[in-house]
Amino acid sequence: MTYEHLKGTEDPEPDYRSDMPYNLNVVYFYPKGTQPHPKYQKRLSGVLTFWQEHLADELASYGYERRKFGLLRDVYNDSLVKIIPIEGQYEDYRSGSQNIKYIAEEVNAYFAEHPDEKAGPHTAIFQRGTGNGSGCDFNPDPKLFFTGINNLAYLIDYEKLDMKYFRNGTTEGDCLKVGSNMHELLHSLNVPHDRERYNDPDNFRECIMSGGGGRLSRQEYAGKVHITKAACAILDKNPIFQTTASPYYTSPEFGLDNFEFTSDEENIYIKAHLAATGAKPAHLAVYHDKYPAWVNNDYDAINWTTAFDENGNAELTMPLAGFYPDMLEDWAFIRLKLRIVFEDGTLESLDNFGYFMLNGKPRLDMHLNETINEMDKSDWQVTYIKSEQAGKGKENLIDNDRNTLWHSEWWGSPQIGKIPQDFIVDLGAVKTVNGFTFAQRQQTDPNNSGPLQVHIKNYTIEISNDQTNWTKLGDYSLQQIQERQIRTFADPLSLRYVRITMNSTYNKDVCALAEFGAF
Repeated sequence: MTYEHLKGTEDPEPDYRSDMPYNLNVVYFYPKGTQPHPKYQKRLSGVLTFWQEHLADELASYGYERRKFGLLRDVYNDSLVKIIPIEGQYEDYRSGSQNIKYIAEEVNAYFAEHPDEKAGPHTAIFQRGTGNGSGCDFNPDPKLFFTGINNLAYLIDYEKLDMKYFRNGTTEGDCLKVGSNMHELLHSLNVPHDRERYNDPDNFRECIMSGGGGRLSRQEYAGKVHITKAACAILDKNPIFQTTASPYYTSPEFGLDNFEFTSDEENIYIKAHLAATGAKPAHLAVYHDKYPAWVNNDYDAINWTTAFDENGNAELTMPLAGFYPDMLEDWAFIRLKLRIVFEDGTLESLDNFGYFMLNGKPRLDMHLNETINEMDKSDWQVTYIKSEQAGKGKENLIDNDRNTLWHSEWWGSPQIGKIPQDFIVDLGAVKTVNGFTFAQRQQTDPNNSGPLQVHIKNYTIEISNDQTNWTKLGDYSLQQIQERQIRTFADPLSLRYVRITMNSTYNKDVCALAEFGAF
């Protein structure tokens, strides 16, 4: 590879190096028979340098170590970053989403042929943009996808993508796509959409992972466009931000074996214990996203983050003052999304949680515990059930096997299997009970949402010693998760019979439950 188009012939051959063990690969992709936009290496080196410094400052602002992500630079001119030009095999880009696949194949083929050129697990791909060269006429070609996915950032270059326009007060400066391109780069580094909290200070007016990317280059937004602490927690463990070499993305095995969400008039609280094999958990980020999420694709998800201690415990207090007014409206449904960041950079997601707002307060009281010891069920019986589907009968509720399930009838009589449904369990004798356990129908096919739709949402618990006189304990809710959920009580209960009435599901008018227990 030669660099005569970038330097004088008397200059030494570029020698790209970095002190970091892993670096961001930077590629310039352009169709066959075309050329990169003029001065692309100088221009984009300035952009990449700004991103390095900006993200390092963001990390430091939240108390993380100030570290820049790795970039290979020319030892003879360290203002120049190594950018690998790759000419495509076609004279034009492919159509629609096929363009992502096509470019990924070309880039992966290049690194397969030149393995020494790959400096880390993440790659920024600048696509040669079309148009008149101005950021105000950005991405007019619908074939160019602008996204970050699977460790690849599909970015767009144009002739005036140049830091000389950054916050210079001109129209071109206002249109500069430095922040928009960084938004997609951050996606390729595992950072999801999110936004600033309602009560964040005035110097945090816009989040880059929401709508702030397009405003980063404007004078009036200087110092007011940032990323969140949750985003920085993810970057803190990303391989290209590490100063020492160690295995990354090892996919550690883990289990959230003790977990509870509670709330009061001012705060939401979380306590969690995570047991992991391999890389240890480092950070926990909790996102609150008002439904319907598909309308804005998580752009309005506020979040909080905390660190796990050495034993895998994490606690977090999230003030309701950080919620936007529309999130506090009656019956607003909020999706809870957990992001677990491991020491090796692995990011795991747990998304099937949710709650409603009522009178400005969350209806949230959720407990999971995989470590409690349940009662022996050998003398239990299900003495009554409203309906059951053949092959998915009442005995499956207490067989100690979450892979079996009871399902209300969906064939035959059109009404008998619809909610509400109820069942009664005889514990065999009067016993002291501290709480009950529930396991939802287990989801085994990610392409089939049916099992999730029959998950129980709201239910009622009643207890009795004679199966005639019943005492209602309360109305509660279950989450759409596979883990065992628990309902504990302040004082031990004395009972022989328990009746569970299932009042609603997450979508269907029939319902299912995998397991019921007590402790």
